[in-house]
Amino acid sequence: MHRNSVLSYQELIELVWADTAVEPNALQRCVTHLRKALGDDGKTIIETFPKLGYRLNPTRLSSAPRQHKRVAIMIGTLLVLIVAFLIGTTFEKHVPSLSIESIEPLTFKSQYQHGASFHQNSLIYIEQDNDKHLLVLKNIDTQKIQILYSSQQLYGGTSLNPEGTLILFSEVQFVNKIKCAQVRLYSLLNNKSHVVIPCTNNFNHGAKWLNNDQFIYFKTSKSEQNSVYAYDFSAQEPVQIDLTQQANLDQIANLNVSSGQILLGGTDHQGQTGVWLGRLENNSFLTTSFYPSTYTQSGASNAVINRKGVVFQTHEHKLFRYIHSESNIQNVVIPRTEKFDLIAALDNNTLLAQASINPWQINERQWDSDKFFDKPLFSTQYSQTMGQYSPNDDSIAFISTRSGQNQIWLSKNGELRQLTHKQPVSSFIWKVDGKGLWFISNSSLYEFDLSTYKIRYLTSPAVDTLMQHSAKGWLLMRHAETYEPLLLTLDSLTTKPLINAKVGWAQLTERNQLIFNPKGIGKLMVSSLDEPNSPAAKLFPDITIQSRYYLRSEQLYTQDKASRIWTINTSNFSRENIATFDENALFATDVRTAPFRMLSDNYAPKRSDIVKLVVKDVQDGVE
Repeated sequence: MHRNSVLSYQELIELVWADTAVEPNALQRCVTHLRKALGDDGKTIIETFPKLGYRLNPTRLSSAPRQHKRVAIMIGTLLVLIVAFLIGTTFEKHVPSLSIESIEPLTFKSQYQHGASFHQNSLIYIEQDNDKHLLVLKNIDTQKIQILYSSQQLYGGTSLNPEGTLILFSEVQFVNKIKCAQVRLYSLLNNKSHVVIPCTNNFNHGAKWLNNDQFIYFKTSKSEQNSVYAYDFSAQEPVQIDLTQQANLDQIANLNVSSGQILLGGTDHQGQTGVWLGRLENNSFLTTSFYPSTYTQSGASNAVINRKGVVFQTHEHKLFRYIHSESNIQNVVIPRTEKFDLIAALDNNTLLAQASINPWQINERQWDSDKFFDKPLFSTQYSQTMGQYSPNDDSIAFISTRSGQNQIWLSKNGELRQLTHKQPVSSFIWKVDGKGLWFISNSSLYEFDLSTYKIRYLTSPAVDTLMQHSAKGWLLMRHAETYEPLLLTLDSLTTKPLINAKVGWAQLTERNQLIFNPKGIGKLMVSSLDEPNSPAAKLFPDITIQSRYYLRSEQLYTQDKASRIWTINTSNFSRENIATFDENALFATDVRTAPFRMLSDNYAPKRSDIVKLVVKDVQDGVE
C-alpha cells in the first residue's frame, strides 16, 4: 500500500493481482490475514475508509514496542503471508490473450480517407478526391458530412482539441519552388482557418493537442530527420523539445498524444527500439515508462494508451498490446488484408484506426522495335509485387496479399497457385535451374522444392534480401542488420561478408566483381573481390539508378531516374541506352532478353477507411 494515501478497492486488486482472476472477496480476506499478522485489532495500521478503500498508517507500525526488531519480523512475516495467500486464493496466474472482437467502418466511400481524429460524435478526417484533398467533418450519429477545407495536398493527420472546437492539420505548399508543409488551425466555431506554423524548408506536420492551449508537432528536415517542437498560444513561438534528458532519443518515427500523455516511437542512442511514454517539463521530454519493441518503429503506427495504462500499437498485420511496461507483451494478427494504423484509444477496448490498402500492380512490358506493349498481370484488389520469370518456361512467381499476408504465388499455364502459407514472405528468388525457389520469412532463409512442394529451413544469419543465385552453388544475400552483402555457400551453409559496406542491391559477375549501390544512394559502384584492399570504383556519375538491376550473362540491365533503360557490359563497362520507361513500368523486378521483356511493380489506386477496432480478452481458451 502507498503511505498516507487511500487506495480504492479496484486499484488494490489491479495492483496486486493485475490480470489474474480472483474470487470476489479475495481483497477483504487478504486484509484480514494481514491485520492478524500485524496485531492490528483496532484497525489503526491498515485503516478502512467505507466505500473508498484502505490506507496504510506507517506511524502506527513504527511506534510499536521494540520497534526495530518487531518491524523486521513483521515485514518478513508479511511477505511470507502475502505469497502464501496469493498461492492459496488466486487461480493460476494467467494474462488473458488478445483477440479482435469486431472491426466497424466509420467511413464507407471509395476514396482514400486518412488522418482521423475523434471527439464525442464528431469524426474529422482527410479525404482524397481526384486532384484535391478535403478536410471533412462527419457526425457519427446523423451520418451528416460537411466539407470544411479544400487544398491541393493535406499532409499527415488531424487533431481535435479537448473541447472539440479547434482542428490542427498540415498543408503542403511551395515557397520559392521549395516544397514544405505548414500547420493550419481551423475553428468549428466560426468556420475559419489560419496558419499557425508557417512553411519553411521543412515539413511541419503530425500536430497533436496537449491541452487547449498547447500542442506538439514534428519538424522533418530534407534529410528525413524528425525533431519534436511544442507551440504555446500564449507565447506564440515554437520551441524545440529536448529528447536527451532521460531517454536520450536518437531517431523518432512516430508521435502521439493519448489520454493526456505523450508517446514517442523510435530508437535511442544505444540502439534500443520501442515506445517512450512521458510528459513535457521545461521544454524537455521526461520519460515515465518505456515499452521495448521487437519491430522497427519506422514501420509502426502511432502508439495509443487507454485509461488503464495499456499501450497498443500496430505493425504490419499485427496488433501489439503492452501491459505494465515491459513485463507483458502480446500480439494478435488482424484477420484482414488491410494495413491498420492506430489513431486513438476511444475507451479501454475500442481503438480508432485507419484501415488501408496501398496495392501494387505487376505489369509486363514487351518491346517490338521502337514500340512497346503493356500487359497488367493477375489483376486483383490486393497488392502484388516482385514478379519474376521462371528460368525454364513462361511461369511467373510473385508475392501477393490475396490470402491475407505476403505469400508466394505461381502463375503457370493461366492458373494461379499459392506456394507458401505460413509466415509472411519478404523476399524470394528463383533457383537457376527453375526447379524451386529460395525465400526469406522473418529474416530466415528457406528452400522451396517445386516438385514436392516441400519447404526446408537453412541455417544462416538474419537476412532481409535475396539478390542472386549462381549455378556455382552460392546465394548472394543481404544481412538484415548490417545491410552488408553476404555470400552463402550452399554445400557447407557457410556465409562470408563480401565488402564492409551497407548496400541497397548488388550483383556478382563472373569476374568476381561486385556491382552494388550504397544503401539509400542510387549510384553504381564496382569492387573487385580479388583485390580486397582496393577501394570501390564509381560507375557512370551521370546515372542515378531507379531501383534494382539484373545481371544476364555479362549484361547488366538497369533503369535510371531519367526514365532510361540501360545495358552495361560488365567485361569493359561500356553502356547502351536501349529503351525508355514511364509510370506503367516503374520499378523493374525482372528482365528477359531476346526479345526484351520486363516485369515491374507499379502503383495502383489506394483505398482506406476509418474504423473502430474492438479488442477483447480470451481467458483459458474461453471468450
